[in-house]
Amino acid sequence: MFSQKLRQVIRAHALLLAASGLVLTGCGGTSATMMDLGPAPGTGYQMVTPDLMINAGEEKYLCYTVTLKEAADVAVTQFESTTSTAVHHFEVFQTLAPEQDGLFDCSSTLIKQSWLPLFGGGASAGGLTLPAGSGFKIAKDAQLLLQVHLLNATMKPVTTHVTVDMTYAPDATTVTPAGIYALGSMSIDLPPGMTTTVASPHCKLTKQYNVFAVQPHMHQLGTKISFQHGTTEATMQNAYQRDPWVFGVQPIDQVQMTLNPGDYVGATCVYDNTTGAPVMYGESTKNEMCYFVLFYTPFDHLDGCVN
Repeated sequence: MFSQKLRQVIRAHALLLAASGLVLTGCGGTSATMMDLGPAPGTGYQMVTPDLMINAGEEKYLCYTVTLKEAADVAVTQFESTTSTAVHHFEVFQTLAPEQDGLFDCSSTLIKQSWLPLFGGGASAGGLTLPAGSGFKIAKDAQLLLQVHLLNATMKPVTTHVTVDMTYAPDATTVTPAGIYALGSMSIDLPPGMTTTVASPHCKLTKQYNVFAVQPHMHQLGTKISFQHGTTEATMQNAYQRDPWVFGVQPIDQVQMTLNPGDYVGATCVYDNTTGAPVMYGESTKNEMCYFVLFYTPFDHLDGCVN
């Protein structure tokens, strides 16, 4: 059951997804109307969706796939994204099993265990530059999938697109692999008119994590999110906190931490349900989430701490 839960974690928003970075570039999203020529040939790849149309008041997920045609395996060392306000968040995955080509609606299949996260972005998330000597290793003929969560809060139809620029390392064979570790909880049941705290499990780490960035994720009722760390479960304390949580920001923050084997970690989310009805866990912005993603090196397999 853990792997099934973990794949939903990675999807959110933490997710999503994910990359690694010592220097974060840009503290806000780039306007989708600006010209973006992308990386020079041989130095990277630009993934651009076709025009995406969303009706007034509509919410949906669209997926777009491309297949690389590189001369050799690559390692992505930097991501830059271009979005608009109609894009709540997006995620870039490497598919481990083939998906259909091009653009398709994926609202009914929000995550698969065969989708390996590479990078995620939300409002004001900006770009991500990995630490020197590290990167996301990708096969030369890999299929990439860009999933876009569209939310149109206006009274008119909106047409938009998403661009993700990926910069390659000069020599992928010398790169230390980067990846993500996700914490969170799907046990969310918020009574109306109440403040509620939700926590992930407290998990004991089995290896060293060189963390360089983090991405917290909640929805509209979230008021505070924090990450706890300690050498023992009894000594865990806040190592990161975003208070107040601002739904429209969805940040990626530069945070450097070394987490050692035997250390304990966990995440805590606080909500204020101002609606007149219970709010449960779910992908829609009308539901809630509690996820906290650690970007780290060296990556060897997808893992996390979720209930």
